[in-house]
Amino acid sequence: MDYIAIDFETANSRLTSVCSIGIVGVVNNKIVFEEYHLINPEEEFNESNVMIHNITKDDVLDKDNFAVVWKKIEKHFENTIIFAHNAEFDVGVLKAVIEKYQLKQPNIKFGCTLKIACKLWSKEVLINHKLNTISQYLEIDHHHHHALSDAKICVEIINRGQKIMNVSDVNELYDALGLRYGLYNKDRFFLSLNKYKRNPKQKIIDNELLNDKVIYYAGKPSSLSKKELEDKLLNNGVYLEKNINRSLDYFLILGNCPKLKISLVETLIQKGVPIKIISEEEIIKMIK
Repeated sequence: MDYIAIDFETANSRLTSVCSIGIVGVVNNKIVFEEYHLINPEEEFNESNVMIHNITKDDVLDKDNFAVVWKKIEKHFENTIIFAHNAEFDVGVLKAVIEKYQLKQPNIKFGCTLKIACKLWSKEVLINHKLNTISQYLEIDHHHHHALSDAKICVEIINRGQKIMNVSDVNELYDALGLRYGLYNKDRFFLSLNKYKRNPKQKIIDNELLNDKVIYYAGKPSSLSKKELEDKLLNNGVYLEKNINRSLDYFLILGNCPKLKISLVETLIQKGVPIKIISEEEIIKMIK
């Protein structure tokens, strides 16, 4: 699989109360398999949850618990990327039930279609980024809070995002949107987040040329030190990227810049990525 998209529904407010899962596998931007399982959570059902997904205790009385279902689906979670809408919840559910039944922890890299949607469509376009709102906007049939239907809408969000960003796969999409994958394994668990963070106490100078621009620089400045340059860029609202990728707005060439790095940027530009190459003299003029 290039990736799988998943969705969980729960019987109550506890993450351990899984009552259904939907899974779709994607290769070359097409769904190649679908799976849906009702699951006995071995916990009580809250009326509020039932009203959301319409799964009742009677529906799952004769169904397997998650430990048994996991044996059937575990193979899908190896050597691929997992996507979910609000992945913090769904991967949190997976982690909770893995621990509940003391199962072997998987090694999962995961992304979030909610974060993708928020990057693609502003609140001027969509009043919110819930799956039912997005499916209506995309004019796609959707059964909200049915785990399989929700998982399939995640794929539609990714496919539409690739078209909008003019990229060919989900990794390029995540990169272009300035997002990084989360990770869940036996040693580590962290969420999918924006790649670029800014000190909330930092006072940003109003500069339309540099505010919220992503810059990668290579080489050594001649007119000031690296720290002075970085401080000035950060004060002007720049995000400093540590890698050459599709999310860059500017590639800043300084003295003794390696030719290989220039070549990597030029290759991306040839592929249609709108990166502007600038010099130290140009950036100094742009800085306030």
